[in-house]
Amino acid sequence: MINVTILNNPKDILCKPKKNINVVISIYNGADYIEECLDSIQAQTFKPKRIILGVDGCEESLRKIVKIRHKYDNLFVYNSKVNNGVYMMFNALVDLVPDNEWIQIFGADDVMDINMLEKMQENDRYAISKHVGVLFIKKSHLKLVGGFRDWRCGADADLIMRLRLGLKYKEISMPILFKRRIHDNQLTKIYPCDAGLRKEYIEITRLNYESDNPMIYINPVKANIEAVCI
Repeated sequence: MINVTILNNPKDILCKPKKNINVVISIYNGADYIEECLDSIQAQTFKPKRIILGVDGCEESLRKIVKIRHKYDNLFVYNSKVNNGVYMMFNALVDLVPDNEWIQIFGADDVMDINMLEKMQENDRYAISKHVGVLFIKKSHLKLVGGFRDWRCGADADLIMRLRLGLKYKEISMPILFKRRIHDNQLTKIYPCDAGLRKEYIEITRLNYESDNPMIYINPVKANIEAVCI
């Protein structure tokens, strides 16, 4: 006799295992925006395993998060006593993620569409939605290039370039799956494209990309953080 398993839904045999996603957020001067951001993550059709939030030396933002912390069961908060910059904080936070899990880097002042993580987790290689700062990637893949450079702006574009060189394929470009808030404290406002520092970083990235011996791996500089027990 042959044992036959009947599937209620033939598509079940093709289903991929669900991913463990860690949403990683660095916040500095974002107390006015962070609650709406976290609410949008909590409302996702695909729930993240953790929200890992790093406060980059801003007492106002830390006070706000302590006040609303009770709303989120999977929120893990870390604090730096000094402001190191967003990329050093990201390097410290992604270091907390296991190699076999996935990372969704997201802005503290942005708002996810309700199905953003559902759409992003369908990818088996790194993906971006709208711009390079909204990066979805497996931790083990990110380790191959090290992490972000210790720059004040523009390090996300440099990271994508090194991923292209190191992983030998281009990122998946996803549709716009979030709402980006425009305000005066954004890095693109503080360091516009025609600013000297950003132009310098763009040139470094271009030269590295065109080099016969590009620097793909860097040893990332990380913020000194400590867990916030609330």
